[in-house]
This record gives sequence, structure tokens and C-alpha cells, in this order.
Amino acid sequence: MNLWPINVKTGNHSSSLDELAILDATFELEEDDPISLTKRLQKLWIVHKSVQPKGNHNCGYIFKDPGGLLATELIDQSDLSGAQVGAAKLSEEHSNFIVCANEATASDVLRLIDLIREGVEKRTGTELEIGIEVW
Repeated sequence: MNLWPINVKTGNHSSSLDELAILDATFELEEDDPISLTKRLQKLWIVHKSVQPKGNHNCGYIFKDPGGLLATELIDQSDLSGAQVGAAKLSEEHSNFIVCANEATASDVLRLIDLIREGVEKRTGTELEIGIEVW
């Protein structure tokens, strides 16, 4: 394992770490029963899916979790429940998801993202970073 102090600066983000950073690692994997592994993965998948909105038209995990905080909790604290622009709406099941009706446009989704970011920053002082690529 190689450890080196680093100073990273990319775009508008920078980090000056006083601690050592792991740049290389070797892992030893343990063999396990394939059936047991499959059951564990299925359970994780079921639990994960249970908190996500149902249906085919949604954009999930719109925002990155900022520095030890959860984007979902920041959105919930910002009284944005039910926020909607056009046919794009903040999910009632998971507030880091946007659900879209068939007539929703990309513009609806992008305007809703801006509304959420502005609301969270105004209410909590935290600027949410988009975790999806918009092109």
C-alpha cells in the first residue's frame, strides 16, 4: 500500500489534506458460498428498491451528499415536499428522486432541480451539487 500526502485542485473544488491518502491497495478476497452471496445481494436489492419511487419515469439520486450530510435530509428540511415544475415533481417517497409524468420535459426537470437547489441553499446554507450528468 502506498501512502502520500496530496493537495488536489480541480475546477472550483479543492482539497488540502493534512492526512495521508491511500493511492494503491491490494485486497484479499475470501471465497463464499454462491447461494449465500446471491441471497444477501437479493436482500440488499429489495431493501434498496423499497425506498425508491415506483414506476418507470423517474430521475434518481439527483444530488450528491455534501460532506457528511445527506442530500435527502437537506431537501426534507427545506420544506420542498410536493415541489413541482410542469409535469416533473419531487418524489414523496424519496426526496432525492424526481418523478415525471409522460408529458414532462427536460426543461421541467432542470427547472425543478434549480428550484430545489435554491430552496436548500436558502434554508440550510448548503449548496447541493448535481450528481447526474446533464448534456
